[in-house]
Amino acid sequence: MQTENIPVILLEEFSKKANPAFAKMAGEKYGLHAENYLGLRNPEIYAVADVIYPQLKNLPINELLAICSALLANGNKECRFTAFRWASKACKKLLPEHLPLFDEWLNQYMHDWADCDFLSTKVVGELFVRNPECIPQTHVWAASAKLFVRRAAAVTLIVPVKRIGVLQESFAIAETMLLDKEDLVQKGYGWLLKVAADRFPDEVFAFILERKNIMPRTALRYAIEKMPDDMRARALSRD
Repeated sequence: MQTENIPVILLEEFSKKANPAFAKMAGEKYGLHAENYLGLRNPEIYAVADVIYPQLKNLPINELLAICSALLANGNKECRFTAFRWASKACKKLLPEHLPLFDEWLNQYMHDWADCDFLSTKVVGELFVRNPECIPQTHVWAASAKLFVRRAAAVTLIVPVKRIGVLQESFAIAETMLLDKEDLVQKGYGWLLKVAADRFPDEVFAFILERKNIMPRTALRYAIEKMPDDMRARALSRD
């Protein structure tokens, strides 16, 4: 297969399954960016992507990532999800040297929370697990003017805090974005705290109690969602 033809081949296959009504509904119901979205559900996207991937999986990782970059530049949502899917399948080959590329992806190609969360958890989060020395990059993202880059600062730590316990790094990012006015950023770091609480319940609860009077309600409710009722009541009470 000529790799330069992959975006064209994918778009042809995706177009056969186009569902404009679903694209419109998803945009309205889930807040997804519907422009250049053909309306395929995730399993349909993966089914097409996974047929082609075996022809690419033995490529050097930089060549595969170059193909993924070309798909992202294409602008089509199904192509973006394919790029993230293929990068995630090759996650064991990712190295610290690839972090600038993912920084570029975050800054240029995030159209909605679904793009952000797929890349953050399935690709960058896996890179961080294997290369925790890359985690300080999250502080750069947390200071970004771009909504989805800031959200990524928290969401990229969800897999690492679950797998390798990067609690202090997670607290630092949550602290930095504590008063962020964007709902999706609040939900992002609230989600991070909720996952961290599975492994560090006492530490996370203490962190929340110290900030409960200033933490936005959206973030607070996300963070305590899985806690016992008595702890939730304490966290929600105002002193």
